Amino acid sequence: MSLFLHLSDPHFGTERPPVCEALIALAHRLAPDAVIISGDLTQRATRSQFAAAARFVQALPKVPMLVLPGNHDIPLAPWHRLFSPLGRFRHHFGCRPDPVLELDSAIILGVDTTRRWRQQYGVINRKQIERVAERLKTTPAQKWRIVVTHHPLLLTPGADWPDRPLLHAEALDRWFDSGADLFLNGHVHRPAVLPVASGSSGQHQAFVSQAGTACSLRQRGGQPNSVTVLHQDDTSPARIRSLEHWTWSDRSRSFERSGPTPLGHPFGRGRPRLHAVA
Repeated sequence: MSLFLHLSDPHFGTERPPVCEALIALAHRLAPDAVIISGDLTQRATRSQFAAAARFVQALPKVPMLVLPGNHDIPLAPWHRLFSPLGRFRHHFGCRPDPVLELDSAIILGVDTTRRWRQQYGVINRKQIERVAERLKTTPAQKWRIVVTHHPLLLTPGADWPDRPLLHAEALDRWFDSGADLFLNGHVHRPAVLPVASGSSGQHQAFVSQAGTACSLRQRGGQPNSVTVLHQDDTSPARIRSLEHWTWSDRSRSFERSGPTPLGHPFGRGRPRLHAVA
């Protein structure tokens, strides 16, 4: 059984210390095979906020980790924004813009959707689309093919639609055709699981899983802090895949688990029918 922990948008500078401590404890209890962090580690990309975010990340289990920047991780100061937009992020996390995490049971492809000239919204360019598509196509079919962005590629109709990055529909279509099974994102602070597309045979489905804010006060729509846990049963011939949300409870002062959501059959291909991307 492989287990991956996905968290997003901790927004250090607005963090809730008890929630951070509980999340670190949960991560050690779950003992994930990998940790995925999909951006907005800080609120205003200051040195002190990055230092706090780095201490939090260092306290997580020492496992393979993929960390992406979010739009809040680019400083607002014009000099830094123009000449070193991700300098502080790289100083603490040492990540290339589009990191890749290859494991025995999965390939996890990160795509940086931040741009210095777009304060809130995101961008995907065609070089990124093709680079990810080629890597997906050359990955063995038995691996879970996961693409991670900060900005959402898919949202429910009418919900925060401007937050989708430029070329989101083209990227989603191309990456599905190339074999992606799961898309992870943050940014909107609203946990959800959405079907992306299904082949005509009904055998293959892809999903978007968007995370809530892991430990920040910046909650939306009354949503509590939450993280997502991804499961893959490597011993099953069908490699059963599911995810579950763990949600902070003020009552218990801990994260509590919701029921698992199955993520469809991993094999088969078909032309996608995209939902809510026009």
